[in-house]
Amino acid sequence: MSSAERKRKRQPHSGGEAPAAESHNEESAAAGSEKQSPAAAASAARMRPPGPRIWVLPASGGQWWAASEESSVRETAESLREDAPVILCPDSVLSDGTARPASHLSEKQDARASVVECGKLHVDGTLRDEMHETVFVFAKHFTLCAVAVLVSLLGLKIPGMFRYFDEVLLLTGLGYLCYTVATHGYGAVRWHNRRVDASHAFTCAQVKPNALATRLAHALNLRSKLKQEERGKSPDDELLDTNAYRNLIRDGVTSRQELSVLGEAIESRLRFMEGEAQGKRIGDIARESGIDTESAIFYRDLCNAAKEIRLDVE
Repeated sequence: MSSAERKRKRQPHSGGEAPAAESHNEESAAAGSEKQSPAAAASAARMRPPGPRIWVLPASGGQWWAASEESSVRETAESLREDAPVILCPDSVLSDGTARPASHLSEKQDARASVVECGKLHVDGTLRDEMHETVFVFAKHFTLCAVAVLVSLLGLKIPGMFRYFDEVLLLTGLGYLCYTVATHGYGAVRWHNRRVDASHAFTCAQVKPNALATRLAHALNLRSKLKQEERGKSPDDELLDTNAYRNLIRDGVTSRQELSVLGEAIESRLRFMEGEAQGKRIGDIARESGIDTESAIFYRDLCNAAKEIRLDVE
């Protein structure tokens, strides 16, 4: 047998093995990817950013009030559709109750529930305001459409030269009515659905202790206990000025970024910089925000300190 014939006999055999090997490799890769997909999904879930961060801060008298880091109500609502919120609060809410009476554990559970409820009421209140505003706009436009349609229908019953005008008015009113229902009407329903989504999200809220919130609670509690002649003697403990907050950053209690974000959140919550608030007294701002005047002054000082530290050169 010649060498050419032997070569021709070997070619089909070798050519048939190559596709089989490639097919086997592809199947192995596909099986490997299927086996790794659950791990990849779990890793992606861990790497996914948490939900919106909400600060639940203390006020005088043992009360709580909330401020969201996200200033946009719409973005907060969209975030709560996908992830549970992260609530930052003093560590006293979550301190360990080991070797404590059962009543102590019950108190901690009640404190955690009150913190979650405070954050939930704050978010629900902002969503409710947006829904009411949308409902008001819808009612206003719907009334205009209804009047236009009614006038056009009455005009069509009166023969005369304005019949063409009444027909145009009728078509315009009906068209704008459909537009109003599709935009403002759907907007009101959407805000209602966002409120429902937020309520469900807060059932899985993550409550995390925060060192800065703990320090704020301690300073506010100290201020409420000091007499008038004793105030100002320990500015760092009372967090009276910007240097006290700079010391917190130096000691690692917080960071410039965290303090800046909290200052902006409080400023947005208490509306210190809005035009209407410029002429208001601090007592009126505190009453509208649901906190006492002493707490409003304390958090106003924090906002001013955060602004100054934001301008510091690193």
